[in-house]
Amino acid sequence: MPAYATRSSHPSTFEALFRRSKFASHTPSIAQVYTAPTASRARGDFGFKHPFPTGRRALRAQYVTVQRADGYWGGMLWASGETRARWVSQMEELDAVVEPDISNGSTGRAQNDEWYEESEFTRALDASTHSRSSFDPNSLGGTRSSLLGEERPYKNWDRLGRKAFERWLREVRGLQGEFRRWVLDRRKEQLFALQAGENPKLSDPAGQSDILPNTHRPPTNSHIALDTYYHKDPADDFYPLAQSPSALVEMDHFFATRPPPTSPAHLLAIPHPVSGLAYARPSRLQVFLNTKPQRGVVLGELPAEPSISPAVGRRRRGEDGDTTFLVGLRGHAARVSRRHSGGRIAPFLYQGRDPLRNEPRFRIWQSTLLRPPEVVRPQDVGMGLYSRGEEREVGVLRMELREVWQGEKLRFWERPGSPGWVANDQRTSEFFSLRSTNPPLGQELDVGGDGIAERQKVESAKEAKEREGREKREKRREKAAKMLNDVGALLGI
Repeated sequence: MPAYATRSSHPSTFEALFRRSKFASHTPSIAQVYTAPTASRARGDFGFKHPFPTGRRALRAQYVTVQRADGYWGGMLWASGETRARWVSQMEELDAVVEPDISNGSTGRAQNDEWYEESEFTRALDASTHSRSSFDPNSLGGTRSSLLGEERPYKNWDRLGRKAFERWLREVRGLQGEFRRWVLDRRKEQLFALQAGENPKLSDPAGQSDILPNTHRPPTNSHIALDTYYHKDPADDFYPLAQSPSALVEMDHFFATRPPPTSPAHLLAIPHPVSGLAYARPSRLQVFLNTKPQRGVVLGELPAEPSISPAVGRRRRGEDGDTTFLVGLRGHAARVSRRHSGGRIAPFLYQGRDPLRNEPRFRIWQSTLLRPPEVVRPQDVGMGLYSRGEEREVGVLRMELREVWQGEKLRFWERPGSPGWVANDQRTSEFFSLRSTNPPLGQELDVGGDGIAERQKVESAKEAKEREGREKREKRREKAAKMLNDVGALLGI
């Protein structure tokens, strides 16, 4: 035997270097964004085979996307990735929870398909959107069942690893007895329906995806035939059921009607006592209170149509025409209504057409991602990958804001009745909140004006001023009397 055949093969230095390079993660169908240190970018070195163009007229980009690492002419097809990187950095600066759009409109099914994420822990939405043809009943010669609109099995075994799949098989083998009882109970219900002269509740309207195959149905609707068929050996019925094209659909129905105790739909959220906040999904109010206020620019007003009742044909009570303001915030266009700004006539100190003076502060109340960024594209597009514009390369975000303003000063910040409240009754503190429509304590409504008059009725302040005036007058009298005494002593009076 040659010596090289018995020698153990060790990875070479070039193989290890290639494994750590960017070629190992480069996929032409995914628009990945690459960057490099400043010194490497100055030389056009982003870690690829060919360097990027450098010079006075070259496009100096900090982030790039590579379509083809090695072209036909010994070059590289690339484009700027500044837009994608800027979008990600803006979302990190906003620090808001982004929720996918789950509206049930005409495009709701397409949105659900677009948001489908195939992973080990994901329950598939629909078998028709699954990427595995082995899971499609049509590939087995059967027909689609009405169960396709329901939830699929609790495990997506197409994405399981080898050990996880073996563990799942052991779990499924333990359910054989329960599956047999479920089949017998369901067959019993269908036989009773046939005996009563009703149509049995089949999985498929066409009758081809049924617990009772067409070749094993009772020949008549008599009690003798039903009793004879019901007392047959169950093992004789499971063989044709296992060979039926609808066996996979029936198994899906079994898992859908019997979720296991470890199903994600039945697990309670028990976060880690230390890092549980990193896994918990906060509410909108918690996000609103925890995020820092952001400065925005009021771009203009968007008058909304009033709500019209279809039954009465007139405006509903308390639903006057609201005004929505368009706000620019961190590169995004957001909206906020006058109703959520305390009902003020001129919210945000809106100064007409001057955008430089319209810079109030806002907090994000809700962020909904209508369309995720398009990063995966078909291979057959070719050079047209970056020719469709960048409107599909970035995500579409809908944001709803609430204005943050510096409210009145509270004289009693401590809890009423506490020692701090008794000792520091003159203490004032500033707070941030939404503008209140009711007059705060210590203020009165200005009937003749259009708002709350900033006049406080504090008798203690007036008394303090009067007492201070009396003390000053007494000091002046004492000083004048002392001067007269000194002058009289000098003159010898």
